[in-house]
Amino acid sequence: MDRGFTFHDHPADITIECWAPSLIKAFAEAAKATFEVILDTSSVKPQE
Repeated sequence: MDRGFTFHDHPADITIECWAPSLIKAFAEAAKATFEVILDTSSVKPQE
């Protein structure tokens, strides 16, 4: 896998580890991970 993110257990906070082939893409993965903390992004469907 060339890019992605994972969460790590922490008693008080959430830690996110992101990886990608470039810094810009790593920041994009960090943004995805942040939204995943807020809500289950797989449950979001586009409105018609």
